[in-house]
Amino acid sequence: MNNAASSVATTNSVGQKDNKENNKNSANIKESYNSRRFTGANECLKGKVFKVNSRDAVHQYSDTLKAVADYVGQHYTHGGDNKFMIENLTDYNFVRPHNPQNANDQFELESWKKQLDIRWKRTGAYADNKMKLYSLIWGQSTKSTQRKLETHQDFQQCKSEYDSLKLIKIMREFVFKSDDRQYKYKAEDQAKRNYYFLRQTPDMSCQEYFERVRDAVNVIKGLGRSLIDDMHLKEELPEREPRNGYTQEQTAEARAKIQDKTIAYRILVRADRT
Repeated sequence: MNNAASSVATTNSVGQKDNKENNKNSANIKESYNSRRFTGANECLKGKVFKVNSRDAVHQYSDTLKAVADYVGQHYTHGGDNKFMIENLTDYNFVRPHNPQNANDQFELESWKKQLDIRWKRTGAYADNKMKLYSLIWGQSTKSTQRKLETHQDFQQCKSEYDSLKLIKIMREFVFKSDDRQYKYKAEDQAKRNYYFLRQTPDMSCQEYFERVRDAVNVIKGLGRSLIDDMHLKEELPEREPRNGYTQEQTAEARAKIQDKTIAYRILVRADRT
């Protein structure tokens, strides 16, 4: 009897040991998987990566690009100019200071020279940052994304010039203009769901709330879609319709007003009231 009890105890002990070993192996496998998961080359941007072939590529692209823009604005010299470039997908326009009206006024002349010197420094930093940004974006792109970008007809020129703006546009083209029609419909549905179900939570600042709404709207625009229809168009057009009809400018201006009012209403009704 004692031998049987001893045998059972030994079996239970071995079983517990095996279970512990299995749990340990499972933990090691999970840890190994997490360690292999791509998080990007930049320590400050870990987890924010570009994956053009992922299920949520559109939203991941927008989220990562925003993180990159914030990082550049905070860590690059005169990075605000390059942040503008990233957010607006166009080069920053450096305006040349106007020539002094009175060249004999020493103060006015020196002030003009100072402004000119600042402009040259900013344009120089902007060009350097633009090339640095290329490497930053490339380092945050998965291998599959890099291979996809390399197939674009403009990639080689983009690479030779380290043109980060062009690289962003190429990536955006792959993300928003997928050849898979079903993916397009799915992306549009998901984008609009994200917009309509977005609410301000008690721990979300007004600035963060506005930025999230703006990003959601930009994703929908990027898909070539709109948040509005022409139901209220007549209300925003001039009362008297011209003989030749409303111009394209008048119609576009009216639609812009409708969109602004629609978004403003949406922000108000879904804002946190606690």
